[in-house]
Amino acid sequence: MCIRDRFLVDNAPADLPVPVGITKTPSPDETPVPTQPTTTSPAVTDETIIDVPGILGKSVAEIEELLGKSTEILPMMVGDAEELPDGGESRTYSQGLYTFYLFFDKNGEATGFQLIEGLGESYRLDQSGELLKRFGFSVFKAPDIEAPAASRWNNFSGYKIAVFAKGINGPVWSVQIWRL
Repeated sequence: MCIRDRFLVDNAPADLPVPVGITKTPSPDETPVPTQPTTTSPAVTDETIIDVPGILGKSVAEIEELLGKSTEILPMMVGDAEELPDGGESRTYSQGLYTFYLFFDKNGEATGFQLIEGLGESYRLDQSGELLKRFGFSVFKAPDIEAPAASRWNNFSGYKIAVFAKGINGPVWSVQIWRL
């Protein structure tokens, strides 16, 4: 994390949510209070946008404690998504420049994630491995399915992952991750 970003995090108002995986640096005269870790993925770094393995499987309440309230809640009916066979809901969250959906099953457990805004023109499809590190993964194998504008891993360490580009040779615009 650069010095400017560390300054912004350290000097943020107490009620401002800090991105998952980032903590304030205690001042020398401040004794840090132990907190429950917010991430479980060994691949989390300062470059992590959001630790997806660390949030999938959590309840709505646990996630909203970490990320704040969602900006939109949409019901998902039976058949709306293959990954939610009994339906559930989609909730929209924002963290800094990034906007994403979290998908919850009927029991209120997060089972899926989709980034929908914030990547800009930063990554190409052939850089998917580097991009997925920013979501708490270390992808070292080729995708199971490659197309001119998408790559998919059917089962990478218990997750189905898809990366979508804006057309052939276009920048990546979305990342979708489902817990299997």
